[in-house]
Amino acid sequence: MIGTFGEGEAPAEPLPIEIRLGGSLALPESLPTTNGSVYFPVLKFGESAMAIAAKPGQTLQVTVSKHINRASARKTIERVFMLDKAVSKPISRRSRNFKELPKRRGGQIWTKRPNKIHPDLAQGASATIKATPQLLRDLTSVESFVQVKAS
Repeated sequence: MIGTFGEGEAPAEPLPIEIRLGGSLALPESLPTTNGSVYFPVLKFGESAMAIAAKPGQTLQVTVSKHINRASARKTIERVFMLDKAVSKPISRRSRNFKELPKRRGGQIWTKRPNKIHPDLAQGASATIKATPQLLRDLTSVESFVQVKAS
């Protein structure tokens, strides 16, 4: 039978875990304890695991510091750069000049729309944006590709 000891087969020393009333386990003193997961430490309110020292509401200068080789990072940085009016204005101006002409095509009403134009994210490109909590998390995820300065 699994989990039982025969006669004379008792373990050499008692098991280090004790079971308390109520079903909780008490870990031995030698094991480290954490408040939360071993893999994802729990942060207290107001704590931040970000290397970017900025607070929501600050104006940030974001500059591309190296070639972006991850598609997800490129999309995130594009989304951040589109918050800057200097970057987004020429793109929105192109869309504003485009006139939609609905017509019948294959029995359906079909409208041609302007193509999406992506901002240039070459090394050295920069944008000035206002920090929000979500934006700070986005910048932390791509901090290996950008430099962030509070301005």
